[in-house]
Amino acid sequence: MKVDKAGVNDCWPWMAYRDKQGYGRINVRGKLEYSHHVAWFTTHKARSIMHVLHKCGNCFCCNPNHLYEGTPQQNADDRKRHAIERGTYKAPKPFHSVFTHTSPSEARQIVELAASGKSVREIQQITGRSRATINRIRFGYGRQHLVVADNIS
Repeated sequence: MKVDKAGVNDCWPWMAYRDKQGYGRINVRGKLEYSHHVAWFTTHKARSIMHVLHKCGNCFCCNPNHLYEGTPQQNADDRKRHAIERGTYKAPKPFHSVFTHTSPSEARQIVELAASGKSVREIQQITGRSRATINRIRFGYGRQHLVVADNIS
């Protein structure tokens, strides 16, 4: 493997291709595998049935002493903890959708106004909603039960 094997307790960084997230990747029999998974397999002679996590927090580290198996939740917690330690943690942005600020009754009103022949501009004046919000509702994005049959200009 293309690993810089330093001391037993040091990180062994993957020295070849890394993906956008920084994980080492290696082609094994035509399939792109994570380098730390290959390191796990090489050490334990078995594929991990769980996630392979890094004690060190370096996603490109292949030192078997730094790897352990964990659940998806442990993986998420681990990633967050390491990001906080590195000072790179960004709190998740709150979910935003056109429908988080538009009630079903408002959406229904927009659909009915569009079906009655009102233009987007007229619907904007009546409801105070943006053109984008009106169009998303008119064309049924996220609310399939409110879809308007024909495209209204």
